[in-house]
Amino acid sequence: MPNSNRRHFLKSTAAALTALSCASLRADENIYAPFKVGIATYTFRNFKTLDEVLAKLKELGLKYSEFNKAHLVVTSDPKKIAEYKEKLAAAGVTPLAICVYTFAENPGANRAVFEFAKAMNVPTISATFTKKGALSLDKLCEEFPDIRVGIHNHGMKDIYKSPDDVLECVKDRHKNIGATADLGHYIGSKQDPLECIEKLKDRLYGIHFKDYKIVDGKDVETIVGDGVLKVKETLALLKKVNFQGCLSLEYEQKPENPVPDLKIALERIQKAAREI
Repeated sequence: MPNSNRRHFLKSTAAALTALSCASLRADENIYAPFKVGIATYTFRNFKTLDEVLAKLKELGLKYSEFNKAHLVVTSDPKKIAEYKEKLAAAGVTPLAICVYTFAENPGANRAVFEFAKAMNVPTISATFTKKGALSLDKLCEEFPDIRVGIHNHGMKDIYKSPDDVLECVKDRHKNIGATADLGHYIGSKQDPLECIEKLKDRLYGIHFKDYKIVDGKDVETIVGDGVLKVKETLALLKKVNFQGCLSLEYEQKPENPVPDLKIALERIQKAAREI
């Protein structure tokens, strides 16, 4: 090959490899960095199968999720677990949490959920339990040190309606028992999400990123950014406290087709993440 042709070939090859490398970087880029943004799949409760949910995640371009127990059903069957893993891998989705489990006071009754989380490489279980039940989780957290349990608050009538309730429950418990903070429910409980995050920061293992506005004294869910939640300030605080869990966008409106509203929310989260 003449030298001029060889030089042209080498330049063309280098340019092609550079373009391929850049394309790969773009494909792997986390547009929500430093956060791992996913969906709490209760949002897709009208869609009953894992395949349907994964199709929705693909439509939204998300690589992470917090799976509702109806979409990743607890099992000890190795074939079913392998099937789940294969489907998740094919979809390019990492399960960062499963939710929401009501734990019993008997640790034996809770073991199956921990074993399933371990088998699926899921680091966080969002849950609720009585304060007495928290005592029974200590042994399981000791046995499964890579799994964290986040108490999910669920409004004014919940036993964990405030961060103080959560902290009182976990103060003498295993360090892996903490909070999955539902910011929408904190708004509905007339609490400032920023103050809640600040209080829970050392035990904050999950976030349900949800927004409400107060209309005639009642909380009404909105698209993230249309209500009380200060999106940019909230993300800035989560970055400051080094939140490492799944930032799970949750939306309970329009269950038959929440995707258009979720896209608006995700655009707002992406923009705010770039600006902090």
